[in-house]
Amino acid sequence: MTLFRLFTSIQTQAYFQANGLVRMLIWVNDSEKEGVLPRAITKRKRSALHAETSCDIIHEVAGADKAEVRLVRMRERSLEIESAMRVEALMKQNGIETPETRKSRLQKELADGISDIYPDLTESIEDRHPGYQRKWYAELKLLERQLDDEKFPSFVEDGSTDGPEDGLPKRTPQFERIFMLRGKKNFENKIWAKSDELAREDKELEKLALDPSEESQLSYKSKLREHNKKYDACNPRVKGSATMMMDERKALHMEPPLLLWDRRTYEPLIAKPAEFSPKQQICLLDIHPSTNILAPIQTSKALDPAEFIPHFLFAHAQFSIIESLNRIAPGAADALIPQAPSMHDPTKGGRKDLKSLRIRMLTPQMVGELVHAWEAWPGRPSDAELWAKMGKFNESFTYEK
Repeated sequence: MTLFRLFTSIQTQAYFQANGLVRMLIWVNDSEKEGVLPRAITKRKRSALHAETSCDIIHEVAGADKAEVRLVRMRERSLEIESAMRVEALMKQNGIETPETRKSRLQKELADGISDIYPDLTESIEDRHPGYQRKWYAELKLLERQLDDEKFPSFVEDGSTDGPEDGLPKRTPQFERIFMLRGKKNFENKIWAKSDELAREDKELEKLALDPSEESQLSYKSKLREHNKKYDACNPRVKGSATMMMDERKALHMEPPLLLWDRRTYEPLIAKPAEFSPKQQICLLDIHPSTNILAPIQTSKALDPAEFIPHFLFAHAQFSIIESLNRIAPGAADALIPQAPSMHDPTKGGRKDLKSLRIRMLTPQMVGELVHAWEAWPGRPSDAELWAKMGKFNESFTYEK
């Protein structure tokens, strides 16, 4: 909440931002930082958009090693490596070096030698490091190594046959754990493989959409129909995984990257809870206010569209822009989207197929265009209708700024 108010003061030019923009160095709790500087697109909520709208740069100067903390939802290992490699190149170019004791685990892996991590540099990063990095992968690897070294048997030695399958020897607890983790990994790999296939098709469609030639546009429409049929035929688990993969990859490869985290020019210094008194995990943020805010918050308005539109939209960040706008008011999508040209522009993070443009992928420019379009829309609901809708909305959803 403290950061939210600070960002609001930038847009409203209030408090110590009243006489000119002030760069801020702020120590905050690590959990509060997660909202404004997410490292995965699935964690990008309204608070992150608010930060991106208010600031040109937010650098994490010092903080926790997320490779050790492990967020619940991490993006693909290949994307983490690609982002880190970009920063390593920038740091080398600018003559910046992280002290050895302050490096993250991923930095140390990169420092050990790119040729060791990437034996075949002709492969794409996705091919070299498929899937996600799960905490239990290390446990499975350790147990399999111990099994190969015969540190424990696969089956109990007393001849028991009351195992999970009739007539088969009973597995030892360690081998039962291996059996369970292998099944879990195989299941996840199948989900990932199908999701990866859909995500690669989506990337090819994005390339076709950029080509204005008639032949490419006809090919785009045909392949888009095929892609949508294939997607619709998938089960919900694959759909969720595929859309997350599409958005994570697109967000990193946008210019500039959608997440402020991926725009960093240096890696944060790793700080541990024991280094602070009282013992806690905190981080230092370097915040650069923006001088170009397309639709700043206006405190003179009781119901400012710069606040309530993101409030409505980001309640379900995985929904499409068309579906979300029509939840605010009937016909809103048809009225507002034509006035937001960046949504249709793939070079600015948009999509030609707006059914595939999800709320979590909206840029500050897109939201700013929506706000201006809303103010110019003669058919917009009255403030009284919006207050009533917001009352029902707040009863139905738990919202975190």
